[in-house]
Amino acid sequence: MDDGLIDLEGNHLYYRSANGSGRSLVFIHGWASSGRMWAREMEALGGAYRCLALDLPGHGRSSNPPAAWYSLDNFVRVTRAWVHALHAQPAALVGHSLGGTIALQYALLYPEEVRELVLVNPVVTGRLRPNVRWLFRRAPSRIIGDLTRRLWPRLATHMQQALAANRLPLLPDGHLTERLRAAQRAQRS
Repeated sequence: MDDGLIDLEGNHLYYRSANGSGRSLVFIHGWASSGRMWAREMEALGGAYRCLALDLPGHGRSSNPPAAWYSLDNFVRVTRAWVHALHAQPAALVGHSLGGTIALQYALLYPEEVRELVLVNPVVTGRLRPNVRWLFRRAPSRIIGDLTRRLWPRLATHMQQALAANRLPLLPDGHLTERLRAAQRAQRS
């Protein structure tokens, strides 16, 4: 597996590749994760396919854009620019969670660039934060919004620390540690 770094649209984007001889498989991770989550799949498929996994902006080893940058449109745009820079189109897009939503939107906007879609538990609403709007009608929105923004990253970090303590054998070495760092970074922003 090879590592790469590319500058696109003011973002330093880190990615992994396994260069097989077949067509391109582009793996897109979910929120508070990184391309590393696809390591086993890329190793298994890397002989038959050209496998590529991007660390989305603000995730993994890629740079952090300003808070106002985060939107589905921007994630799709930078993913497409990265796919084009690596001459990987047309590709099969494989996306998990937020990555599934990015892959779906990419395919809807640019169907000629996508051969197949594999969506694993995509966030079909396109929202990047938990939907707590129904709570806003029952309680002061400022209190609920602040509480959600403060507690969700801490809860996610706590759950991942509990998983890491059990050393789950199903995940690649270092994956949970990297996920913890990503959750802690999200907590600070």
